[in-house]
Amino acid sequence: SDISKKQKVDENVKPVINDSKELRKCIEIVPDDGDEVLIEATKISSRSPTIINYKIHKEGKKNYFKIIRLDGNSQVYQTFEKMFKNIKREDLEVLWAIVKDRFKKEKPVDDMDNILFRTLKTMFDHHVEDTIWNYQQGLAKVKNRKLFESCGVYCITMQSIINYLLVEKVYPLTRNTLHQLWTDIM
Repeated sequence: SDISKKQKVDENVKPVINDSKELRKCIEIVPDDGDEVLIEATKISSRSPTIINYKIHKEGKKNYFKIIRLDGNSQVYQTFEKMFKNIKREDLEVLWAIVKDRFKKEKPVDDMDNILFRTLKTMFDHHVEDTIWNYQQGLAKVKNRKLFESCGVYCITMQSIINYLLVEKVYPLTRNTLHQLWTDIM
């Protein structure tokens, strides 16, 4: 019965304008006077939401860096290498700001906090007299060098230490270390 009612309604409906001449009368043609329409577009970003915090996550004897994002999602990393493979430069800068703010008044007590603080400090806010630069004295051999393109960080593995360095910064490396890095490129 619903179908028959619909058919009756459709049959009773007559087009208001059935002639193209009448339709043209209803359309107003506006000449182009040179005014442009400004459209504001919001760029849709494919990057992940901003980091808002981090915690040291412990599972048994293993410790992890738990990176917490604005949307509530988090990632857990056991090593800097895994973290730097999966983090963008902007996120790394936000993480450094969080860590720096957390330890502005007191030094890190937990080993993982200390490692994170010192690694990021070396990358972003190093000082020539920092003890880390003493480990490259003498003929320390550069064993490996790796670039993490997502965040612009070099990992330089030497005999006694691993340094994570930002690509665009200048660090107090010895002539021997620089020579090894340079000849490795050529």
